Amino acid sequence: MRSSTTATATTACLLVCWLFLVLPSYTLSFSFVLSQAALKVRPTNNNNRATSSYVKEERVVSSSQSLIAEQPQQQKQRRRLAFLSKRNHNKQQQDEVDRAAHSHGMPWKTSIDPAYTEEQLFYMPFFEWQIKFMKENLTNLRVLPTTSRDGREDLTYVSNDDNSGKPVRMITLCFASDEYRKIRLTVYDAGYRTQVFTSLWYPQPMYDLPVLGTDLLQFNKQKHLCVVDFQPIGKSSCEVDHAAPYEHLLKPIRDQYPSLQESMTKRFYDENQFFSKQMLLGRFANNNDSDDDNSEQQHPVFRDLMPAYQEYVKAHVNLLKSCTPNPKSESKVLRQQMDYDTYSAKRDPAHAMFTRVFGKKIADDFVYDVLFSLSDRNSSSS
Repeated sequence: MRSSTTATATTACLLVCWLFLVLPSYTLSFSFVLSQAALKVRPTNNNNRATSSYVKEERVVSSSQSLIAEQPQQQKQRRRLAFLSKRNHNKQQQDEVDRAAHSHGMPWKTSIDPAYTEEQLFYMPFFEWQIKFMKENLTNLRVLPTTSRDGREDLTYVSNDDNSGKPVRMITLCFASDEYRKIRLTVYDAGYRTQVFTSLWYPQPMYDLPVLGTDLLQFNKQKHLCVVDFQPIGKSSCEVDHAAPYEHLLKPIRDQYPSLQESMTKRFYDENQFFSKQMLLGRFANNNDSDDDNSEQQHPVFRDLMPAYQEYVKAHVNLLKSCTPNPKSESKVLRQQMDYDTYSAKRDPAHAMFTRVFGKKIADDFVYDVLFSLSDRNSSSS
């Protein structure tokens, strides 16, 4: 009995020892296995994330490379579209210039007066040459409206009553370019009684330069008064060392034509205000010429005035292009151009003629709003 009890106790003691000594080893081994398994699982998850990130990064890089590859093509396409747009815009402006130059049947080859039997209006070659020169030498040439100042009345073409027995018509075209704020051309046709071509070139106000003026008049077929001039509106900033910086360009031209070196009278204008010393001025009377001089080619208007006029126009454009634009001068130059227009509008001898032919309303609007569109109607200067 005692030995059995002793054996049972011994067995129990051994079992307890086994539990304390052996089982922790198995527990540690099992934990180790689990940890190793976990370690094996975690690297696999990290690799998946890394692979996923790499794929995403590769896609981003690929997308960026595609954008970079497409960008020059898109830029090229945009440049092409901008070029085509500008070309179409320029073509549209050129078409508008052509339509204006041929509006109302221009250039007129016959007069509104059927008694006029010449092959063309006397001064029409000047108009045609100037239009051609402007189209070939000015940048971004475009048409300006020829209207009253309030825009309500189109004054491009005006004529008198056809039943008057003395028909008259007049056309005025206005243009602008990158070089010139306004270029006005006017043709007045009254048959043998009067033929007129006038033009004014106003530089853009960032150029402190003179206005280029042309006035060509024929009366009763016989008498001609012709003026072309760089009309100073103030001290030029192009060559500040000279009192008249542009006159040295004109003198060699004027010296070639003694017939264009006459002096102006003081009947309408002060020669010391808005006129240069190199003004082309010629007075011609057909009945004083020989028979040979009566031909168009030998007439002093075409023999002398035409080439001199062309050289003055070219010199004015070249002078402008040689000067550096100065935006700071704009307000001053515009004010000077306004003073020039006001002075000219108040003294223009054609105003009375327009009043007789077209009536006071049209005459006033035409002189103040078209011929000299910056003039001050309310100015009391005389």
